[in-house]
Amino acid sequence: MSRDTRWGWAAGFHARVPADVVGPELLRIHKAQGLMTAAAVVDEARPPSSLLHPQFEWDDARAAEEHRRNQARNLINSIRVLVIGDKPSETRALIQFYRVRDDAGSRYVTTIDIGTNEALRASALAECAGILKGVRERFGQLQEIRPICRAIDRFLESRRSPARKRAAS
Repeated sequence: MSRDTRWGWAAGFHARVPADVVGPELLRIHKAQGLMTAAAVVDEARPPSSLLHPQFEWDDARAAEEHRRNQARNLINSIRVLVIGDKPSETRALIQFYRVRDDAGSRYVTTIDIGTNEALRASALAECAGILKGVRERFGQLQEIRPICRAIDRFLESRRSPARKRAAS
């Protein structure tokens, strides 16, 4: 039985180069070097003739600004509120900021904002659903996490609108 296979992008990825070009090129780099690192991909993409070249920002000022924004995203995503218990095992780390995407764009809000604003809560749940779908796509073939994948499927199914559920039936 033969299957039609193609390359594709993860949901939300903004590509300048088609996935059907990037996938084989990344495999070529991996095969040539025996492994693949981000540095190796950038080095391969550096020549303007490279198939990967258009995917990268080569204007150093723009690239530096985008790098600082990525550092800020990493900073925001990494900070935790520590709730200290009587024993070290009782200490919990809580996420303080969540990214939401809505008509205002992509931004970060506090856990309190999400708890008190239904629209932000819906956006956070949509983000969660997207992340879980990505986990399922990435690791679903591993037998050890199939029970988790079934739970993800139930959660994703519960998020579908009644009209979409009827259409899928």
